[in-house]
Amino acid sequence: LQFLIRVDDIGQNCEVALHFVAPTPADKDCFAVAPGETFNETIAVNASQDASLSEVLISAPVGTIKSGIHGNSSNQFVNIVWTPTPQQKGPHVLCFTALDNNRYGERLVSQFMLAVVHEKGVYIV
Repeated sequence: LQFLIRVDDIGQNCEVALHFVAPTPADKDCFAVAPGETFNETIAVNASQDASLSEVLISAPVGTIKSGIHGNSSNQFVNIVWTPTPQQKGPHVLCFTALDNNRYGERLVSQFMLAVVHEKGVYIV
């Protein structure tokens, strides 16, 4: 087995250039969303002086929509919208990564639980 490792000199220290800021959900936050209810969340990113947000990658349930990047050069955000169907009941995970203009990033993983509405109350599955 052979493999290559490529090490790039980015010309700066190893400090992370991007940081998730409020109102971004905290790592492992959990939300209840009823089928047919629209879930909206904002992922906000603060960039250092030497970097800018180039992309937010997401891994999300089918039907999730991500907006383009909005904001100014240091505080940018994307919106995520998801309206689960009755067939999507059960736990779902949303992962997102913010990449800077050098393609280095910060990662945050949040878990979303889908609530099932029953005539006697709301049950988390």
